[in-house]
Amino acid sequence: MDISTLSYDKSDADRRKRVSVRVLIVEDDGLIAMELAAIVEEMGCTVVGPAGQLARALGLADASAFDAALLDLNLGGQSGEQVAAVVAGRGIPFAFVTAYWPALQEGPFAGRPVVRKPFQPADIQTCLRALVPEKESPAWVSEGRD
Repeated sequence: MDISTLSYDKSDADRRKRVSVRVLIVEDDGLIAMELAAIVEEMGCTVVGPAGQLARALGLADASAFDAALLDLNLGGQSGEQVAAVVAGRGIPFAFVTAYWPALQEGPFAGRPVVRKPFQPADIQTCLRALVPEKESPAWVSEGRD
């Protein structure tokens, strides 16, 4: 699927009947977590979390049902890579949302999707559509499709 052809359409009532995509948000900055949650919910997805502390993030990553995850790399001075390892171990797609993206150029998560802070809502939307293209959320509509 070419993600560049996707658009957002709040008025598509038929698609709203579909089951929502569940997105785990791990972010230690409260304002950014609220912004991410608002973007995810506006897309018709369900937010899991958000979690701002490593212990809570690990618990949610291990035991919660979700389809994709948006993970901060730095959680109050602790590495979010532990959370990424749990999510990856479960086979769930994820992306990092971080200002510390150069740290991800090498190591076990090199090549994983990264949304660089500061971000625009469209960056998060495009990222989520790429992470779970087979699970369209109610508000994800391809242009030109009935």
